[in-house]
Amino acid sequence: MRIGIDIDDVITATSRSIMKFIENHKYKDNVLDEIYLVMHGDPTSEETLKFFKENLNELYNNLELNKDAKEVITQLKNEGNTIILITGRGERNEAYKGVIDITYNYLEKNQIPYDKIYFEAVDKTGICKEENIDVLVDDSIQNCTEFKNIGGKPILFNSELNSKFDSYDIERANDWNDVYRIIKELEK
Repeated sequence: MRIGIDIDDVITATSRSIMKFIENHKYKDNVLDEIYLVMHGDPTSEETLKFFKENLNELYNNLELNKDAKEVITQLKNEGNTIILITGRGERNEAYKGVIDITYNYLEKNQIPYDKIYFEAVDKTGICKEENIDVLVDDSIQNCTEFKNIGGKPILFNSELNSKFDSYDIERANDWNDVYRIIKELEK
C-alpha cells in the first residue's frame, strides 16, 4: 500500500507545540491570534513574521511527536508499505527560511522512516494522484475531502485546529493506533 502522510499536526503535534512555546513568549497575543495562518505558512503580521524568523530553529527542532507516530510509521514501513510524506512546509515565506533542512534533520533525529518527501505541497491531491497514493493521513478536512473525491481513502487525523469541524463521512483518527487500525481494515 502507498501511504501519504502529512507532517504538521499528524506526525508532530505542531499546533500544540507552537501554542506552548508562544504562551511563554513576549509575542503571545498576536501570534496566537494568527495560529491558523501560521499553520498554513501564511502569517501576516510583522510581529508574527519576526517571531518565526527569530524562533524557527528552536521551535521546529523541538516539536513534540504525536504519541506512537514513530512506532506506527515504522511498523507500516516494515510491513512493506511505501511511506510518502506530503507537507505544506516550505520556504516560500521569508519567515520559514531553513525549515526544509530542519525538517530533514528532525525526521532523521527522530528516526521517522519514509521513502519520499514533498515540500510546499499546495495541491496534495495532485501529488497523491501522481504517486498513486492509496491512503492519505492528513489533518486538513479539505485535503481529505479532495482526496476522497478522486477515489482515495483519507484518514482525518484529529488536531487542535480541526476538532470542532464536521468531517462529514471521512473517518477520523484520534491517534496513531487508530490510524494503524483503519489501514488494517482497509487492507481486508
